[in-house]
Formats: sequence, C-alpha cells, structure tokens
Amino acid sequence: LVRYAFSPRDVMPTIARFSFSISMFELMAPLAAGGRLVVLDRAHVMDMARLAPTLATVTFFHAGPSLLKKMLPYIEQHYADGSAFDGVRHASSGGDLIAPDLLESVKRWFRNAEVFVIYGCSEIACMGCTYPVRRDQRLAKTYVGRPFANTSVQLLDAHLQPVPLGVVGEICFAGGGVVQGYLNRPELTGEKFVYRDGQRWYRTGDMGRRSADGWVEILGRSDFQVKVRGMRIELGEVEFHLRQAPGVRDGVVVGQRDARDDLHLVAYVVLAPDVQPAAVRRYLVDCVPDYMVPTHVVPLDALPVNQNLKVDRAALPPLVAADDRRRKSRITEQGLPAPSWTATERGLARLWCALLKRDAVALGDNFFELGADSLLAVNLLVDIERELGVVLLGIDVLRESLQVLAAMCDQKLGRPVSAESLHASAPPAMVQLTPICFGAGADLYGALHTPTAAASTTVGTPSTVIVAP
Repeated sequence: LVRYAFSPRDVMPTIARFSFSISMFELMAPLAAGGRLVVLDRAHVMDMARLAPTLATVTFFHAGPSLLKKMLPYIEQHYADGSAFDGVRHASSGGDLIAPDLLESVKRWFRNAEVFVIYGCSEIACMGCTYPVRRDQRLAKTYVGRPFANTSVQLLDAHLQPVPLGVVGEICFAGGGVVQGYLNRPELTGEKFVYRDGQRWYRTGDMGRRSADGWVEILGRSDFQVKVRGMRIELGEVEFHLRQAPGVRDGVVVGQRDARDDLHLVAYVVLAPDVQPAAVRRYLVDCVPDYMVPTHVVPLDALPVNQNLKVDRAALPPLVAADDRRRKSRITEQGLPAPSWTATERGLARLWCALLKRDAVALGDNFFELGADSLLAVNLLVDIERELGVVLLGIDVLRESLQVLAAMCDQKLGRPVSAESLHASAPPAMVQLTPICFGAGADLYGALHTPTAAASTTVGTPSTVIVAP
C-alpha cells in the first residue's frame, strides 16, 4: 500500500484469476486503503471491447503481459489517443517476462500513469520485487527491480553463494512473506527452501543478474537449460536476444527433438506484418554464437497461454508439425513452377542432400535450418572448396540461403551473377560488424556489434525444389 500510495480515491478492477497469486493484491489493496474494488467476471476481462472502456473508469490496474498484448492493439485501433485513460495513475504488469516495447506501449497509452513491473510468486506471499519504469528514456531491457520492505533478494550460484554484479544466478527470496513449505511434500520443501546466513530462503528457479545500479533482471528459468551437441545453452539468454530482433512482437525458444532424436533449438515467434523468419534468424546470427542460433524460426499468430495467461510451452506445436507448416506455407506463398537452376545451385544442392541425407532442398533453404550443425558445415566448406575451388566462410553458411551461397560461389569464380540472386534472401543488415584485430601478428580478433537502423523486412526467396539424383 505504501509503495504504490493507495488511497481512498483509488478504483481498481479484478483482472487476474482468483487462483493466481496476484489476485490477492488486486482484491485486498484497494479495500485496505478504503478505495473501491470493481469485480469483473472472466468474460468481461477477455473481451477487449468491454475491458478497455472499464480501464477508462479506474485509477489503478495490474495486467499480465499476455493480456496487455491483446488489449493494447485494441486500444490503438479504437482510440484516437490516450485521453480516455488519463484518469489511470498506476499501471503495472508481471507474472511473466515482459518485452520492453510492451511497457513502452503502456507508457504511451496510459500517459498519466506511473508504470511498474511487479515480480514475485505464491511462495513469498506474491510480492517480491518492483521496478519503476522511467518515462524519460526508452527501455532497452526489462528489470524486475529491487525488493519490497521486509523482503531480501539474492542471486546465488549452484553452491548457494552470491554471484557478482552482472553474473547470472538463481533468484532467491527471504523475509516475512516466505511460506513454511509445501503441504505433504517434504522432499520438494527441502529442495526449494534452504537456510543461509541464519535466514530461510526460497529458490524461485528463475535465473537473473543484477545491474550496477542494483536492479534485478530476469533471464529465464533454471530448468530452461538444454545441451545441444555438447554445448549447454540457457534458453532465457537466447530468448532475450530473440525479443530484441526488429519485428518480433513475442517469442520463446525451446529444445525439441527431430525424427532422428537430435535436439534442436526452435524459436516460436509472433511477427509484425511483412517480417520474415529469415530476417529474425539473420539477426540472431549476428548476436549469439552459432550453437545458440535456433535451427527453426516458426511464426505463430499468438503464443499459447495457460489459464493464468502465462506462456504454455507444452502447447507449442511439435518440431515436425511446425517444420511441415513452415515449408508448405513458404512454397504456397512463393508459388510454382520453379525457374531454372544454375549449375552451381544444382551442385550445391547435391552436396547439401548428401550431407543432410535429404532427397530435396529448396533455393530459399538455409543449411542450418534443415538440421545441420557446425561439424556438417565444416564438411560442406571442405566439399565446396574441393569440388568448386571456392573458399566460403562458416558465417556465410550460417546466414545465407542456398541461392545466395551459389551466387557467392559464382562471383568468386568470375561468373556472371544477377543482383537478384546474390541478395535473394539477404535482408538489410541490422547489426554492423566491425572486425577488431590485435596481438602479435593480429592473431587475436573479435568484432564490435553496432545496431543499424535498417528495416527488418526481407525479400521473399523462390521456394523451388530440386531433387538430388
């Protein structure tokens, strides 16, 4: 009540399900301050045509990010400006990872409201940390802030030791709100509640890091770790970069196995109009190591959510179904029949089919999207040099389609190349890479990543198919 300055003048609606811990905040806070509570049924909450006008009559509301993703586009479509919501003095969100652009939209439409992120869980009596979103600068990342009064937060490593600033650790809470444990589940209680420095701590399972200013940032779950080709990957780290990609409205990354039982990273994304999955994948290639780049980027109309409006990862389409839908959609949109292929395109296609054990590939296919890994890419580079006499870089194979790789080979061989072929699947660069060399003989090197203002759309590539002999 004190942190958000509740008063008898405040009016707050019940938006969360009563089975969700934040509902206690909605139910009790306005009544404890002598304010007014507006009880809404689920049909009202899920109907944007009813919920939006209701928000114009309240002073204070909390809504999860999934609901905001539905509500804000409706408001943008049906309201000329934010004047209808000028009476709202507080707008907050929490319960799941919140994209910075979502909070920017809240700032824009609820222009008189203080905007907060609230983070917590049932095991600590709901409220753990809060973060005041600044209006005088655009968000680059979302924090969950600092702890409430009578609450302590630490980021601990696997040995329950605090990690330094900027280092990833598990978010743990102590304080008066920490519950005694789980009813009739002593093993789980012993796992999740630990003693350290004379205090009882709850291990949230969320991984995060603390900024130099003391703000806590969530990166994902501790169980969101997978091992791909021997490399341990924090899915939360990949998701962080995925959500920064231009044109990505929402997205998650999971590990899924294919028909050969090989584990692949799959990114499920909700994209802005005219943004292609290839542009997203190209952005990630410039941001993370190759083993962290998702093999598949699958567009969805919306991410599935559970009853508490959190992303339901178990409801995401399986890899085979998603891949089939992606390929069928691409072929349908680009159309047939296929134009004639160049000799180089046919030669590369045969190499791809042999290495990937496939019967056919498309001009617009990416080697890694078809299930390749770094080892196969090395074999491909050796085969290309042996058969075509051309040296390509691993980053080329990672980023480009078969059509573009063939055009690059022809260019190096001095053969005529059309601009259309060379740039068929290459969207405008979104990250400028500046090589940096140092050390004796310049044998040490790196790259400076500088975001560009390029558009995030990509030109569609022909999706014709060649069958290997």
